[in-house]
Amino acid sequence: MIDVRPATMDDRAAWLRMRQALWPQDDSAWHAHEIEQFFAGTLPMPLAVLLATNDAGVPVGFAELSIRAYAEDCVTDHVAYLEGWYVVPEARRQGVGRALVAAAEKWARAQGCSEFGSDALIDNAISAAAHRALGFVETVQIRCFRKALSVAVALLVMAGAAALPAQQDSTREPIGTVRQIYDGTLTPEMAVNTFRNIDRLFPTRTVPRASNPLPLPPAATPLTSVSISDGGRRYNLEDYLDLNRVTGLLVLKNGRIRLERYRFGNSERTRWMSMSVAKSITSTLVGAALKQGYIGSLADPVTRYVPSLAGSAYEGVSVRDVLMMSSGVRWNETYTDPGSDRRRLLEAQISQIPGSAMTVMRSVSRAAAPGTVNNYSTGETQVAGEIVRRAVGRPLATYLAERIWSRVGMEADANWWLDSPDGIEIGGSGFSATLRDYGRFGLFLLNGGVAGGEAILPDGWIREATSPKVLRDGAAPLAYGYLWWTGTTPASQRDGAYTALGIYGQALYINPVAQVVIVVWGAQAKPTGGDVINDWAFFDAVVEALR
Repeated sequence: MIDVRPATMDDRAAWLRMRQALWPQDDSAWHAHEIEQFFAGTLPMPLAVLLATNDAGVPVGFAELSIRAYAEDCVTDHVAYLEGWYVVPEARRQGVGRALVAAAEKWARAQGCSEFGSDALIDNAISAAAHRALGFVETVQIRCFRKALSVAVALLVMAGAAALPAQQDSTREPIGTVRQIYDGTLTPEMAVNTFRNIDRLFPTRTVPRASNPLPLPPAATPLTSVSISDGGRRYNLEDYLDLNRVTGLLVLKNGRIRLERYRFGNSERTRWMSMSVAKSITSTLVGAALKQGYIGSLADPVTRYVPSLAGSAYEGVSVRDVLMMSSGVRWNETYTDPGSDRRRLLEAQISQIPGSAMTVMRSVSRAAAPGTVNNYSTGETQVAGEIVRRAVGRPLATYLAERIWSRVGMEADANWWLDSPDGIEIGGSGFSATLRDYGRFGLFLLNGGVAGGEAILPDGWIREATSPKVLRDGAAPLAYGYLWWTGTTPASQRDGAYTALGIYGQALYINPVAQVVIVVWGAQAKPTGGDVINDWAFFDAVVEALR
């Protein structure tokens, strides 16, 4: 039982005025016995509304509340996920959200609920008892507990925020396996746990944080509304977050935070997996090595830097061919096929045998002449990473720290998967960093590749690396640059926007004309094809909303 009635809410009339102010669209009757239960301190309340009131009991300083329940497949662990998002002082936001989650989970367990959610609650007929108690109803204004005040709400006073529990240690939560990631068989809860703990799956090398982090100040006006058009339908911001299972979202405009959301227990301290966003980081390191003269030219043969590939299918392939994923090497990228080349590369990593990843790359065969066919291949980025490593004479993580991470001003350490203990970085995957540091990496590119007052990348590199490429046969331009995806919509093409993308919904979007950076973390249901709303449609809508 929770009894946290604030002193300012000591009469029923004030309570009714508050409720009407918060939910004017809710015309359902307020039951007298529930009022009595609330003021008697006997109403079971797993959730909380955080607000301040004046002497008349009218909410002041309350901007928005969205307590959202997610219907998850929690059959295994019987855990319910909730998100509490508040426009309240930053120092208290995360702690209050965690308190809500803890209280809700405890209550759900006590009721014997294995899972519960908002609109999915009715669709899946999950726990009639929880439905009656929580009164989940979807509304146009907010997808939340429409009747939360009348049935299951407790109040947390602002003064009590300091006593909230510390952040949960995610390093102790259960996680899945890397095979389950690529098979697409993780439960929704386990996917979230695993994606924020990928550095527990393999040895990693740390990319140390900067001594002086680059500030990301909040904008004067936050972004609160986005109207998205996709496939003949209209969606809003909450639709995108829910339908695409977004676990973190950051929007920067002119270097200022216009929107920052953390969901499913993530916070500003969470490190989240990059998946193939790492490919674009590796591409940027190629540019840095080219600027310093470690790589002479993109026309150089791969074997100049990686002699071990001499006599393999990479004989005669240029550095540029690899960056365009047009080496002509035969490769099957199917994540869920245990017999694919991508899974062979993964199994080599799982073996933790030093050099095993490059052993796989030496074994592949040729399918076409170099530069004539574009074929998406994580193997190409392993080769690209090896080119950088051999050229600069040190690990990718070390080189990234020296040239970019420390100079840009990243606020947290990042980690990068290795093929073996103290081994070689996986060039196309396995990077993990905080939401804001992914955003800072985007700002580095948006600012022309300058960090610490020094040009880290060659003149014109960013435009070259992020614009559509043409194969040697002169066919139509690809929607791909040097390990970067180029715009697919008229608006994104007009602005020269580009993205780094990873499976399960990871994205780093950069728009040089609009001066916008967007970072998306996802935990979609399967490696590919799990999105409901197209990311490019969302990016276009955000840019339009910020104009």
